[in-house]
Amino acid sequence: MRRLARPELVLAAFGALLLGVTFLPRLRGEYVWDDVYYVRDNVALQQGSLRAMFTQAMWGTAAPTPAQFYRPVPMLTLWLQAHVTGMSLPAFRAGNLVLHAACGGLLVAWLRKQGVGAWIAVVTGLAFLVHPSVTESVLWVMGRHDLMATAFTLTALLVWPAEDGGHRVRKALVASVCGGLAFLSKEPFAFVPALLAMQHVYGRWRAGLPLRDRGLALLAGPVVAALAVVGIRAAAGVSTSSSAVSASLAALARAYATVLAHYTHQLATWSNGMTAESWVLQLDDAVVTTLFVLAAAFAALAVAVRRGSMPAAGALLGVGMFALVLSPLVLALPFTGMFGNRYAYFPLVCAFVVLAHGAEWVAPRVVGAAPRLVPVVMGAAGIAVVLSAVSTAAEAALWRDPVTLFGADVERAPRDAKALYHYAHAVGRARGCGDAAPLYQRAVESDPSYLRAWHNLAGCMINLRRFDVAVIASERALELSQGAARDEYNLGVALVGARRKIDGLAHLERAVELEPDFQPARAALASARAQP
Repeated sequence: MRRLARPELVLAAFGALLLGVTFLPRLRGEYVWDDVYYVRDNVALQQGSLRAMFTQAMWGTAAPTPAQFYRPVPMLTLWLQAHVTGMSLPAFRAGNLVLHAACGGLLVAWLRKQGVGAWIAVVTGLAFLVHPSVTESVLWVMGRHDLMATAFTLTALLVWPAEDGGHRVRKALVASVCGGLAFLSKEPFAFVPALLAMQHVYGRWRAGLPLRDRGLALLAGPVVAALAVVGIRAAAGVSTSSSAVSASLAALARAYATVLAHYTHQLATWSNGMTAESWVLQLDDAVVTTLFVLAAAFAALAVAVRRGSMPAAGALLGVGMFALVLSPLVLALPFTGMFGNRYAYFPLVCAFVVLAHGAEWVAPRVVGAAPRLVPVVMGAAGIAVVLSAVSTAAEAALWRDPVTLFGADVERAPRDAKALYHYAHAVGRARGCGDAAPLYQRAVESDPSYLRAWHNLAGCMINLRRFDVAVIASERALELSQGAARDEYNLGVALVGARRKIDGLAHLERAVELEPDFQPARAALASARAQP
């Protein structure tokens, strides 16, 4: 029995059981959200060459517009799966589940390297595997980008040679390559060199070694790897810049505080966020409070570290990494206009580092004061993990189809424009514009500046032959898009349908001029000209 109670065996056995019960029954279903474009309809995955995975942006040839995303490493795994298992959604999701399990094992190994006790590390790893916020990364096929980037980052942190010893250059080289692969898996993971620097300082402090040593020069390797990835992206014609960089310092601080508060609350309350949730900035007092709490946590832990507390040093490492890995979202979320549960995946790793070291601080005090409580505490932790798995299984059940998934968002936030838009889009595909149009209408009422909702509302009204309403929606969409061809087309069709042929012809001609290969505009223009 003692042999069977080894922490490694417990992790493997209970981890497999928890993941199996939580996720295996939910692998089947329909392609959801961007999985339709990135995976199911991506011709490059099914017919493209291996070389294409490294020479084009992530959309392949299936996207309506080009994108800045260049993530060849995860796309390569999807390409390989597409050629082995076909376009089987359960197979893709099963691949994600295996990667998630690997991330849990790497987290436990990393905690052990930090000096966390075996049983605390195992319980922490099991809790990570079934935290509700991992659901999207596992069941959304495109969540593979976060899973692979996290796996490469944890591997880099594990092999990084912070302490003195042999093979330092070789280990640093492996960590540098892993950091580059993490960056090639998802853009925000350009922060890996900074994480390795923090790991280096922590490792030497824990070993009682001088913080400054020649090993710091090894950090040049991860930096060079990151710069190499930037060069690879440029060679593939993919930009690494962001318009958010030009924002004021106050705007960036407010955005950062918003990101920090949102994900801290989500992870600390052991919950899962909405799949589609509108980006809303924090108010000024909330910004100040959030940044003050973060600074106070740093200060308190730093004081404890100066007094020689190893758990405090580990917790400080986790808090510092948590604060760092959320910072790139300041450049992404205002652009996408949405929060996303996938962005919480690696921050969740950092949060569990803090939790594990907090348990390291509490454990000897419980053992010393009331040793009989140890089984009770361990039992309570086990029950908490099981309850977390039950909650995560409920979240996973929503991923069976788009209507169920986004309908749950609308139930939680009936006036969230992003939730209403995605629900309307799913309903339109499943049941038609008659049911979708009122939802689009609610979306534009909630956010009058939401271009995509106005565009789809116009399209639905055209399909329903309610041309007067379609004209109003098309005019608003055209105003917001500043003259996009697709909105010129919608307005032209709506005007012709509303018996304003001359005005409609002008907009259809403009649509063809802007996008000559857009066949629906050409067909509508020819049809309108043929009308008496």
